[in-house]
Amino acid sequence: MRYIASLLLLFFFEISFSQTVQTFDSSGSFTVPAGVYTLKVEAWGAGGAGGILTNGAKGGGGGGAYAIRNITVIPGATYTVTVGNGGVPTSTLAPSGGNSSFGSLVIAAGGNGASTTTGGAGGQASACTPIIGAINGTIGSNSSGNNGGAGGAGAIGGNGGLGGVANNGNGGPGIQPGGGGGGMAGPGGGGISGTGGAGRVVVTYTICSAPTVTCAANVTVNAVAPACSATTSLTRPTISNVCYRNHSLDFDGSNDYVALPSGLTSTFTNFTFEAWVYWDGPSSSTWERIMDFGSSTNVNMFLTPRSDSGTPRFAITTTGGGGEQRLTSPTALTTGQWHHIAVVLADASNTGSLYINGQLMVQNTSITLTPASLGSLANNWIGRSQYADPYFNGKIDEVRIWNTTRTQAQIQANMNNEFASMPSGLIAYYKFNNGISCCSKCRVNDACQ
Repeated sequence: MRYIASLLLLFFFEISFSQTVQTFDSSGSFTVPAGVYTLKVEAWGAGGAGGILTNGAKGGGGGGAYAIRNITVIPGATYTVTVGNGGVPTSTLAPSGGNSSFGSLVIAAGGNGASTTTGGAGGQASACTPIIGAINGTIGSNSSGNNGGAGGAGAIGGNGGLGGVANNGNGGPGIQPGGGGGGMAGPGGGGISGTGGAGRVVVTYTICSAPTVTCAANVTVNAVAPACSATTSLTRPTISNVCYRNHSLDFDGSNDYVALPSGLTSTFTNFTFEAWVYWDGPSSSTWERIMDFGSSTNVNMFLTPRSDSGTPRFAITTTGGGGEQRLTSPTALTTGQWHHIAVVLADASNTGSLYINGQLMVQNTSITLTPASLGSLANNWIGRSQYADPYFNGKIDEVRIWNTTRTQAQIQANMNNEFASMPSGLIAYYKFNNGISCCSKCRVNDACQ
């Protein structure tokens, strides 16, 4: 008699996909292809023109701003793409550069034309962009006005460089994309200043197709009498071409929160908490909670997007607010955009670190408390406080809780990726991919993240 062996198979996934990059050097439109649900959009505003020849050398034009945003889209939707032109100088004018944009979702303003020896100001990006340093132009040489500030370096484009001090010479050209033009040198110069660099928009996306499942051949097992069963080894199927929509959980600020298992961190002497956070604010609201693990207002550790200092704070205590050991960011968290936030506690060095978008914001070498110091906590909440504070208003994604101290390099290397399996030390991992985080203000063609 034949018997078919019945075994439990563990499926594993190979994330297999290819990215497509579409670059716009001139204005046009973008229609979302079938199977595409998320886009990474980068925009550079155009540079302003260099300063005009009047009474000494003028500075370079301002660099265009750089904006970047990951947006959730609907296949078939069409967006207008605008690419700004660099400011073109005349004998009397140093125009600003044009804005570059992707619909109304990603806007990078052009830099200003130069009108003084200090150069034009850099353009301002829309709110949905990370905060990174701008690059300014440098002082002009003795033979000509200086090139403008480089565009595409920060949320605000680089300012134009200082003008040169010579009495003749033409300005330098702009830096594409988004750099300002060079200013002219002083009296006696015979030409006009440099034209600002053109803007650019770059769209990156992955096409999600149906998963491919590859199975081994069927296996038939013959049991030898008088046995009624048999044992065999089966080859696991492979599932490839798996990709995910960029969903997250949307907290309404009224009564939404997530309760994690009690005692989750009771044995942790080292600790890392990571999450992507999109805070809706309002920016005046204080003490909302990204996370709050505790048993009371006396024993807890929490992370808030805005403390009484007006900036994000992590605190841990066993004796209430007066005994808090804190990490307080010097920089406020911008509402209406995604930020990656990570808190790291290292027991051996009594060091706590707070990172935003992979950058170290504050470090405290007097953090002597650890999650284990708090004991077994019953209220491990995402979006809710142990106090009667406001609930979190916004979106949270990719929550990771480690019993290890993650380095800055590890945070930066993995903050934009999903893990297909659990790395060592990752004790809890909440992808929140089943949430559809759209707000009531979203229109059909808007991004809902």
